[in-house]
Amino acid sequence: MGFGGSVSVTTKPHTHNQTLQDDGGQLSTTLTDMGGVTLYSLITGASGTETHEFTTTETWTPTDQTGIMEVLIDTTLMSGGAVNITIDGVLSETITTATSNIRLYNPTASITIQTAASAIGPLVLEQTTGGHQEAFTDVNRVGQQFVTGSALIGETITKVLVRLKINIGTPSGTITCTVRDSADTIKLTMGTSSAGGLTASYQDISYENLTGVTIADQDKVCIEYVASVTDTIQVEVANSDVLANSSEWYYTTSWFERATYDMYFKYYGAPTYSGTVYASVSQ
Repeated sequence: MGFGGSVSVTTKPHTHNQTLQDDGGQLSTTLTDMGGVTLYSLITGASGTETHEFTTTETWTPTDQTGIMEVLIDTTLMSGGAVNITIDGVLSETITTATSNIRLYNPTASITIQTAASAIGPLVLEQTTGGHQEAFTDVNRVGQQFVTGSALIGETITKVLVRLKINIGTPSGTITCTVRDSADTIKLTMGTSSAGGLTASYQDISYENLTGVTIADQDKVCIEYVASVTDTIQVEVANSDVLANSSEWYYTTSWFERATYDMYFKYYGAPTYSGTVYASVSQ
C-alpha cells in the first residue's frame, strides 16, 4: 500500500471497495495519507455493523452476528443500572460503571445485550456507628423510629441492612424485619432470616422487599424475634444520639424509647435503570 514518496510496505493493497469485498471485508473507517491516498484502518466483516440505543430496560439480540466480532458498549450516559452481555446463553460480563470500550467476542450461536436495573438500589439513609447492643432477652422487637424532620420521612425504602449476632446459647427460628406505623400496625414485612445462621461475631443481615414502603412520621423499622431464656440474639446499636429526629425503641409488652440510642442500619431505595446506553456489533 503506498504511503506517498518512495516509502512503501509490502502488504496486499486495499485501494478500492471491490478489492476489500473480494477479501471478504467492508469499509468501516477511512484514513488519508500525506499524498491524499485513502487508507483503510478498520475492515469489518460482510455482515456489517448493527447498532442499538437503550433508554429503558430491554434485551437486544443482534440478528446477523456470529463468529469473531467487535462489541462496543458506551455507558457514559447511563446514570443508574447495569448492562449484561450474554454469549451463547452464558452471562459473560456485567457493566455498572460509566465506560466506552470495545470488546472481542466469538459466539457460535448468539450474543445478547441487556440493560437492567441495578442489583442494589441507592442508599437512602445510614447510621453506621455501633459498639453497643440491644439483646433480645425479655425484648422481642427493636426498632428505629423516625419523626418529622428526619431525612427519611417521605422516602421509599426496599432494603434494610442491620448487624446481628448471637447473644447467648444457640438461637434458632425466624428473625423478621418489619416497618410499623404509629398505631403499631405492620405496613410492610421487609423479609426474614434464620437465627441459626448467626455467629458470635456481628454479621450484616439484609432484608429486601421490592414492593417498598414510604416512611411517615413515627414509623419504626423493626427487627422482631421471640427468643428463649437461654438462646438469644442481639442487634448492634450506638449508645449515643447520632441521628436527629430519630431514636431506638424496644418492645416487651409495649414500646419504650431509648432516646440516646440509635440502631446501626443502612436503608436502600428501589433498584433502578436510567440514562442511555449505545451498543454496536461489528464483524
